[in-house]
Amino acid sequence: MEQAICPICKKEVIYKYKIYDSDGKTFTEWFHCACGSMFHLKPILKEYFNKNYLSKYKDMLDVEHRFEYFFRVYAPLIEDLTYGRKFLDVGFTLPYAMKYMEKRGWISKGIDLIPNDYITGDFETYEFNEKFDLIHFGHCLESFNDITGAINKAYDLLNKDGLLIITHPNPKLLFELGIKGFGHWDWREEWLFIDKRELIKLCKVLGFKVILKRTNYGQRYVEWNDTHLILQREDWNEE
Repeated sequence: MEQAICPICKKEVIYKYKIYDSDGKTFTEWFHCACGSMFHLKPILKEYFNKNYLSKYKDMLDVEHRFEYFFRVYAPLIEDLTYGRKFLDVGFTLPYAMKYMEKRGWISKGIDLIPNDYITGDFETYEFNEKFDLIHFGHCLESFNDITGAINKAYDLLNKDGLLIITHPNPKLLFELGIKGFGHWDWREEWLFIDKRELIKLCKVLGFKVILKRTNYGQRYVEWNDTHLILQREDWNEE
């Protein structure tokens, strides 16, 4: 029986499912670990993030409102926790969240593989020369080659009281909603879904404390059936 090593808990995994991709025509073999995480062994297609990928978001109903709504909900808490106002949106696809935060007085930058007016590049390899007060991983963690490395890089890029926001598909919901209800199945852009408990554990190990954690089912956001985390550097009040 084919085995794989879980990228989160590093244990051997033998349970797997053949699940149809979002196109409904092809399928991918997903491994399911006892820690709750799910992953496959295909490489992410970085070239998939292009103008055609952009169009599927542009055509979404009320797309600008959906991007803004997330930060309209969480911005008051964020602004109460950090004095700074420098924001980095990672894998933003469309700039609506950054534009909204700029209206609130934030200085916004974004990095995306899709050519854009901010930074065109790969967050994992791009060399930044500045610090930020807020970094947003909006459904991009599952696309990184090195999840731990990406979170650790975000930690290093944050100022002392800086915040990291993560939204990430919650694989636990697969067993509540069923395969079709869960909906996050596209091997070209996502290879790993981390259980909320394990994701929180990982972030704590890397030096973050949890400010907010919730499971989101609602479809008022750009994505749904996911985990929302607001995290702050654990050492922010040591000086």
